[in-house]
Amino acid sequence: MDKKRVGIVGAGQLGRMLALAGYPLGIACRVLDTSPDAPGAQVAPAVLGRLDDARALAELAAEVDVVTLEIENIAVEPLETLRARIDVFPPPRALAAATTGADNASSPPPRSSRPPGASSAPCRRSPRRGYRSSASCR
Repeated sequence: MDKKRVGIVGAGQLGRMLALAGYPLGIACRVLDTSPDAPGAQVAPAVLGRLDDARALAELAAEVDVVTLEIENIAVEPLETLRARIDVFPPPRALAAATTGADNASSPPPRSSRPPGASSAPCRRSPRRGYRSSASCR
């Protein structure tokens, strides 16, 4: 494996777990977060700054071989700029696709698949026949 230094954008609990999982594999992690007290910053060196700050992202990228994300709520544009210099996984375009639907708060809620008038009670398990067949269980 050529890439043994991983930059993690975000240093929450997932960032901490990623860093801890990397150590036995010989992977050194560095995290980017706004707080020096973030969980990931307790187990890996931290770059302090906003997650969408170009300067902080550049500082992180200068010290690692590849960058990954531990949080999906990050501006895509700074990550696209970063990707011109270093591999970023997942690619920022995947992040943009994942967050596009979340930004559309005015869309109607999904339609229920239950027939009109069906109970919203959960299906009940029968010891003999498994799950009971009813309108709410279809």
